[in-house]
Amino acid sequence: MTTTTQFCGGVRFKGSRRRSSYHEPLISIVTVVYNGEQHIDQAIRSVLSQTYGNIEYIIVDGGSTDRTLDIIREHEDQIDCWVSEPDRGIYDAMNKGIKLASGDLLGLLNSDDWYADGALAEVARIYAGSDVRDRVIAGKWDIVLDRLGLTIEATPSLRFYTGMPLCHQAMFVPMAAYSSIGLYDVGYRFSADLDMVLRLYTSHVPFVFTDKVLVHFRATGTSDQYFRESVGEASGIIRKHLPFYTYAAYRMIRWKFEFLTRTSKIIERAVGRRASDLLKSAYYRAKARYSPTWKIH
Repeated sequence: MTTTTQFCGGVRFKGSRRRSSYHEPLISIVTVVYNGEQHIDQAIRSVLSQTYGNIEYIIVDGGSTDRTLDIIREHEDQIDCWVSEPDRGIYDAMNKGIKLASGDLLGLLNSDDWYADGALAEVARIYAGSDVRDRVIAGKWDIVLDRLGLTIEATPSLRFYTGMPLCHQAMFVPMAAYSSIGLYDVGYRFSADLDMVLRLYTSHVPFVFTDKVLVHFRATGTSDQYFRESVGEASGIIRKHLPFYTYAAYRMIRWKFEFLTRTSKIIERAVGRRASDLLKSAYYRAKARYSPTWKIH
C-alpha cells in the first residue's frame, strides 16, 4: 500500500511543455482523484488514447492511500503534471488543477468516468472552426448505471428548472472565463459545478452544443446518498442566480427525485437491494419515454 503526504511528477518536471496554435488549440484535461484505484486507469487511458494530440493532462490526487499513485506512475511519461497532497474536497482539487493548466480550453474528467473515442478532436474542431473562441463547448453524455444494467444517452440544454442541465464532465470552458469569473466556490460541497455553470451563463459566456457523446459518466450514487443536502444546495444556487419562477419550477420538479430516493431506500431496507434497483430501473425507463433529453441505449 502506498502512503503519501505530498508528491509530484510528470513530463513537465522534465522540461517538456505543450503549446497552443491557432489551428490546434491546447486542451487541458484535469482529473481529480482520491483512492480511485478501481477506475482511474480507465480514465487515464481514455485521455491518452484520444486521436487529438495537443492535450495537456493534469492529475490532482488528494493523498490516496490505495494503489492510485502506483497507477498514475505507470503512465507518468505521458502525463504532463500530477500532484498528490491533501485537499479540502473535490472542488478545491479542481481549483488546484485549473491553476496548473495552461490550455485554451479546460475539461474536468472525474476518475470514475472516461472520454468517448474522438471526443477531444470534436471539441478542438468546434473551437478552431469559429472566430468566437471564448465560449463553452458541451456535448452529450452517457449515464452509465452499472448496477441497473442501463446506459442513458443525455442531451445538454440550458433549462435550469431541471437542475444541472448538462454534464460537468462533458463541458469544456475557455481558460479566459476562469480569469474573469473566478474558480469553483469551495463553500459548496455537492453543487459548485452548478454554481459555476450559472455564473458562466449569467455572465453571458456563450454556450455551444455538439450532438456527439463526449463522455461516459458512471453514476456512483453520491447524490442518492446525500440527496437532501444536494437538493438543498442546488436550490439555494438556483435561487441565487435565476428568477424566482425558475427556482419554483425546480422545486416542483425535484420532488420526483426526492420521492424516488426516499422510496428506494425504504424498499432496500425492507426487502433488499434487488427490489430497490427494480424500482429505479422502472423510473429511469419511464422518464426516458417522455424526456426530450434522455434516450436509453
